[in-house]
Formats: sequence, structure tokens, C-alpha cells
Amino acid sequence: MSSLSLPGEEKAMDHQVFTTNFFENDAEFQKMIMRTTVRFNDRLDPEMLRSSLSELVQLPTWRKFAGRFSINSEGRVQIITPHTLPDDYVLVDYRHVDCAHRNIGDHEAVAKLPENLKASSVHHTWGQESSLFRPDDFTATSTHSYIADSRPPLLLYVTTFRDGTMMSLIWPHVLFDGAGLAAFLGAWSLVVNGKISQVPPILPDPMPNIMDEATMAKEQGQLPKFPVHKLLLIVVWMLWRTWTKPRNERRFVVLTKESVARLRHRAALGAPADKECKISDGVLITAWIAKTLAAADKDYTTSNIVCAVNVRRSLPELQVLTGEYIQNLVASFFITLPQTIVQAPLLQLASFLRGEIRERTSAASVRAYFRDRHEASLASSKTNIYDPRTAAHTVVLPVFVNNMASLCIAEQLDFGSAVVGTAQGKRTNRIGTPLYFRNSNAVWTEQKLNMASFAVQGRSEEGSYYLDACLPPRAYVLMEESLRVGEAL
Repeated sequence: MSSLSLPGEEKAMDHQVFTTNFFENDAEFQKMIMRTTVRFNDRLDPEMLRSSLSELVQLPTWRKFAGRFSINSEGRVQIITPHTLPDDYVLVDYRHVDCAHRNIGDHEAVAKLPENLKASSVHHTWGQESSLFRPDDFTATSTHSYIADSRPPLLLYVTTFRDGTMMSLIWPHVLFDGAGLAAFLGAWSLVVNGKISQVPPILPDPMPNIMDEATMAKEQGQLPKFPVHKLLLIVVWMLWRTWTKPRNERRFVVLTKESVARLRHRAALGAPADKECKISDGVLITAWIAKTLAAADKDYTTSNIVCAVNVRRSLPELQVLTGEYIQNLVASFFITLPQTIVQAPLLQLASFLRGEIRERTSAASVRAYFRDRHEASLASSKTNIYDPRTAAHTVVLPVFVNNMASLCIAEQLDFGSAVVGTAQGKRTNRIGTPLYFRNSNAVWTEQKLNMASFAVQGRSEEGSYYLDACLPPRAYVLMEESLRVGEAL
């Protein structure tokens, strides 16, 4: 394979073949079909969105996203793109629903969501099964569904209203992670705004080089191994909670910059006078929710925070070349929060989290993670991103956390040139930019285990954070009380 090839690319006479790396080829990973749903308070030209996306995936280094999934002779998932595209070749699966006769806020699936992000609040979820967020006939549950139907990797689904637009981009997780999504949306925005010449190239898959570095650094980073019997105990505990406890509920949570500032002020009250509270907003919010969860359910007074990390920022060799790694380059780690830490002042908990995150995201730790995941892939067909073997040696419940705000996904979107009408009244975001978005599974399925999770999805232009949370009902009661009185737990 040429050193100048694209991520996983092999060249043939009549087509390009893009293979997946060991991480993306995992059976569980291939079952993850994602949906990025964006709400605009502008009416956008759907045909311009379709044509610009089609232009993007025809660029020389971007053709992977116009191909078709298949399985090679080694049983590995790959994408095949013809060198010469037939006239009837479908680049992007596209659907448009015209609701120009009504306002977006009148739609039943939107009515429970906030009209703006000016106030801290807790709202009902997006309504996973609503036809506003994905077509009713979309039933793909894995990359194998794409193979069976010979469908394009990308589905663009646009619903236009009198005063707004709801847009969903549906894609298999095999294509890219959250950071890759941000880069993809940024490139798409450039095409929409007539700046196609500024679209960066996609860089070659660095995973082989990372693995070489990981082999060389084998003694520099070691991951703790979680005993199998303790893992089974956690599963049994979670099953018992599923049968005996109220099910966690999904909510859309808004935290304004004023609320975050109050959290920071309260945290600073516990700091020495000469010490500045240098905690990121994402870590501060995670600490606040961990305390809220523990107050709502005593089973979470000790817990494992399960985080995903973008390794593009951890490995210096990935920051040298000009271009984008639009693929999956993410690692996971577990942070055990002892009861003494959870019940400590907010600053102490947040500082503990920050220190653990720094340690787990070091270059040595990341290389050790990939080394272990690669070794696991050689021994089994499963290479789950969330490897329970790397948890601390404590039988406690996991809480899945994803700080997507740090990826600046919403900030990459600018469809200003596609705007054909704007909403009346005062607005806080620039024309053509999102009001908010949500990244989630495309096809909703009932959660078998009653697991807690939350994702800081993004940050609005006025500084408000919006979260997608799945927590015990009591946690939301405590959140609302806390926000109402302007204090943190």
C-alpha cells in the first residue's frame, strides 16, 4: 500500500477500495448507525444542501463517502468507489419534506424542546421515533444493512418549515468519530459557501504508525486489567437495577453561561484565595452531574465515569500534517470516583477528574490503549471502544460521559449561503448557523441495561451548553431545584 494512500485505500483498475482498520472493523462498532440532527431558525434551500454535499464527496480525497460498503475476502468491511461514476450513480441518499405551511415550533416533536437557549431548563427528549428526525422507512441497523441494500453511506434528510429547518445527516459510525464529524461538517460548510478550493485533504490513516509506536513503547504505558468475575458482578448489579429501579429517562438539558458561572463561583469558594479555579466547563459540568446523580441514587455514590477521548490531541505526530483525519481515532477510559471524592466539595471533585483525565490522555496511555485493543482484536472479533478490562478494580456502576462540546461540532456548521428565509424576532445566533444539534443513534432501541449517561452536545453562540442526558427521574428533580435557586449541589 502506498504511503500516499487515503485512509485504508487500495487502488484498482476501475475503482478505489477503502478498508477499515482493526478498530472500525469491530462487529459491535459496525452496529452503530448515527444520526446528527440540527435545528436551524432559518429556512434553508434543501437542494443546495444536497448538491453541495454531492460536490464534497466527489473531491479526490473525499470519494470514500460516495462509495458502497462490502466485505472483502478476509471478512473485513470495506468501501468501494468507482473511478468513473455512472450517470445514474447515487452519491448521497436524499429526502426532503416540505412543511412551508407551518412553523417549526408547531410540530409535536419540537414543541417540547426550547425555542431558544436563553434559560437553564430541563426538557423532554427529541422523540426518537419521530419522522421529523429520520425517514420512517429507514431501518438500517448495521453496515451489513447498507451492504444488503447497496445504499450510499450518507443519508441527508431535510424538513423545511416557514421559519426554520430540521436537518438530519445519518451515517454509520464506521466512517468517522465525533472529531471526524466536526471536520466533515466544516468542509461541507465551505462548499455551501462557495469555498470548495479551501476544503482540506483527508490524511492517510495513521493507525499503522500508531501501532508501531505502541509496540516500541510497550513498557511505557500499562493498562490495569479488570477481573472477569468482577465484570460479571457489575452486569448482575445492572440487571437487578433494571428489574427493580425506575428506568432512566432521557432529557434535553440547557445550562446557560450564567448557570455555569455560578457553578464555577461555588467551586471557587472552596479554593485557597491565591488559587485560580482552572477547571474547564466540561469537567465542571461532569462533576456537577456526578454529584447530582449520587444525591439522586445512593448506588452512584461511587461510580465509574466512562469517557471517550479524541487522540488527535494526545499524539504529537498527528498534529504535523495539513489536512483532516476523518475516521475513527478515539480511545476510552474509566475514572473511578470514590464516595469520599463524590461527597467532597465541587472543586475537589472537579480537580480530581481533571487530574485523572490528564493522566489517561497522555501519549503513553493512549498508545497503551491502542496496543491492548489491537491485541484483543487478534484474539477475538470484538474490539469494543469501551473496554471494561481497563476499569479500576472496583465493582461500581458505570456512567457514560461524552463531552462533544470540546469538539466544536456546531461551530463548524455555517450554511449562510443556503438561507432563503429567516425567522422573525430577536435571534442570538448568526444567520445560517445551528440553534442546537443532537448526535445519537439513528434507530432507537430499548436499552437492555438501565445505564446512566449524558453527553454535553454543544455550546451555543451566546455561551449556553445543551446536554442529552439519560438519568434517574430523581436526578432531574434535583437539577431543576438547583437551577431554580441558582446553586450547585
